[in-house]
Amino acid sequence: MKKNTLVIPSLVALAATASSASAQGLLDVSPTSGETGSLPLTFTAGVETGWDSNVNNSSNNEVDSLFTAGNLGMEYSSVTERTSVALGVKGGVFYYFDQAPGIDDTLYNARVNFAFSHAVSDRLRISNRSYYSYEFEPDYVIGESLSRRADQYNYGYTSFNVGYSLTERVYSSTDLTVSGITYDQSLVSFSEDRLTYGVGESLRYAVDENFGLDATYRWSLTDYDNGAETQSHYALVGFDYAADENTDIVARVGAQFRLSDDYGDKTSPYFEGALTHDVSEVTTFSWLHRLGYEESDLNALTTSRYAYRTSASLSRSLTEKLTGSTGLVYSYADFDGAASRTDNLVSARFGVNYALTQAFTVGANYSFNMVDSDDALRDYDRHRVSLNLGATF
Repeated sequence: MKKNTLVIPSLVALAATASSASAQGLLDVSPTSGETGSLPLTFTAGVETGWDSNVNNSSNNEVDSLFTAGNLGMEYSSVTERTSVALGVKGGVFYYFDQAPGIDDTLYNARVNFAFSHAVSDRLRISNRSYYSYEFEPDYVIGESLSRRADQYNYGYTSFNVGYSLTERVYSSTDLTVSGITYDQSLVSFSEDRLTYGVGESLRYAVDENFGLDATYRWSLTDYDNGAETQSHYALVGFDYAADENTDIVARVGAQFRLSDDYGDKTSPYFEGALTHDVSEVTTFSWLHRLGYEESDLNALTTSRYAYRTSASLSRSLTEKLTGSTGLVYSYADFDGAASRTDNLVSARFGVNYALTQAFTVGANYSFNMVDSDDALRDYDRHRVSLNLGATF
């Protein structure tokens, strides 16, 4: 009997990961925790140079430029039978040789990831996942920033989870989350700066060792610096399925009730889902989906944003020394209000890396971004190509 008690929490961890998805976009829809094993303290460094076809994301006044960049990073993880800890830190500087007028030619980015999980007992598990970034490019996977670059911004997120096996088949997962975003540019920060607080409760029933059903309730409050405020309630049902030891599927569907004295009340279908497949340690695939209201890019003229967002990524070892990776994000957003519109966003990237030695790699990257909107002034496309050199110590 004890064996089943241990199995159920490990399976429910798949579903619990998605329970706070409304706060951090597609990153939290994924059913995997990202724990791949212990990693000793590792340092990374890299330099990059390339060309950008549209540094100002303009529809009709494009400025292209050569650029150069450098970064430093650190990673560490420890996984034991009951406890796992992972930490990643990365920062860099980016320089455009021909920046658009009025925009800084030197830009900065930094990211910190932290994850902690501990099995207090065979029935009780606590965990935390935190993320912070300071950057200038939109993060289309997270979906919390504007869809086009608008100066440097800070984004932070933390989620605390408590999971408890009520019986051998029923598992309770409780989440507390906080996230926020602030922009350096005052004109943007007035409408975009905000904090979001959330709580969630999920009950999962283990049909067997590989399949579970769950019911989830969530509540979130978004408080804008300009005084606006929105609440969302989510009523969801779903499942998680371990198709095999390398493939996991999570899906939830239901309704989102969005309440706002400033932007009006809305009720619409909500969906989130994920498929992850680890072919090997060097070949992974993930495909994430979400349909629901998003809180970015709103103002007095656009009072709600109902969007479908999906992201797919593949990393694969092509030869013993050559690896390739690709990613694709698509978003359809329907904006309501006095200036209603629809936006279609596509972001694609491709890259290859070749191991010169055990410590040094050389690579090439290409990315493409495009926005097609009812508002012609928001349309733009952008290409970036670059070469990079990396080192791991």
